[in-house]
Amino acid sequence: MKPKVKMKMGIDFLMTVLLLLLMAYQITGQELHEWFGVGMFVLMSIHLGFHWSKILGMFLLYAP
Repeated sequence: MKPKVKMKMGIDFLMTVLLLLLMAYQITGQELHEWFGVGMFVLMSIHLGFHWSKILGMFLLYAP
């Protein structure tokens, strides 16, 4: 497996874990919830950066 694919899978896995932790607000508390949210934002930005050309292609393909 290529290193870039491993990194993408790792980011997706971490985003899944963070999503589950974000939904467990009563267990984690507000401070951890906020830090997990910041981490999710950072990982989502990296994820969208990897897929930006695909995203633009979809919008250009289905634009009216």
